[in-house]
Amino acid sequence: MKAKDLLVLAVALTLMGGFISWMSMERFSEASGNLFDRRIKTYILTTSCERRCDHLTRWIPQGTFMLDADTAEVAPRCKTHSQWDYKTVPNIQVGRTPGPAPAKKYRSPENDKLKDPDQKFRTPEFQDWMVQIEAKYRNKYAQTLRNCVEGTHELCMLLEDDIVSINKPDVNLFRLAAHTIPKYSGPELLWDCTKRGNGWRSRRIDGNKCQCRIVHRDYAGCLADYFDTSGAPADIALASGKAYCNMKQKWFLRVQQHVGRKSSMGHDN
Repeated sequence: MKAKDLLVLAVALTLMGGFISWMSMERFSEASGNLFDRRIKTYILTTSCERRCDHLTRWIPQGTFMLDADTAEVAPRCKTHSQWDYKTVPNIQVGRTPGPAPAKKYRSPENDKLKDPDQKFRTPEFQDWMVQIEAKYRNKYAQTLRNCVEGTHELCMLLEDDIVSINKPDVNLFRLAAHTIPKYSGPELLWDCTKRGNGWRSRRIDGNKCQCRIVHRDYAGCLADYFDTSGAPADIALASGKAYCNMKQKWFLRVQQHVGRKSSMGHDN
């Protein structure tokens, strides 16, 4: 084959590849436009709809804020997002409702004769507060998963209120549609969208709480039941719950975790 023929073939293949890519982009753009109408339901776990909620709702057109029932009233900012509703999470009996964290949180290592590895040098007061907070967090996560089960969307995306997206809204929607293609997924999958990955390759199971997790409605109930029976911290319960429910995990990086501001969910950051 002559060099001229090879050049023509290369150009033709390049144009064909470009056309296929363009058609795929158009198809994904159409899919991402109604992604939240039919396929993905978004929940933001928050208390007052502050922190990064305004940022998140700019590219997620609709969803539900999951609020704590022990707040005096629904924060005004939760009512300013026209296509977002809110639900309050019923309290559980955990001894008492956690208040603010105690002022003194850690013991001095040089004066610590007990050195209890489970408490990590925490004061008894702070350790007790952490137990209460974790129970409250597990309950909130479980109730959100149950709302997912009762809904009509195939997938549910659980977000914390202090994350930021790494792309512009249109790119975020495209990536969300591309990484959760039904052909490469099944109901047993749970995506962690805070770690690098292509969204299609299975990865090791881990916890890391719920900064950005996407779960199928068919498996959300099993995971919620496990949270109810687990006494472990939420991140450990999430990892062991996925193993218990025979779930698989995949990764794709869409958001950055924790922007560093004081958490409104009871955690320090």
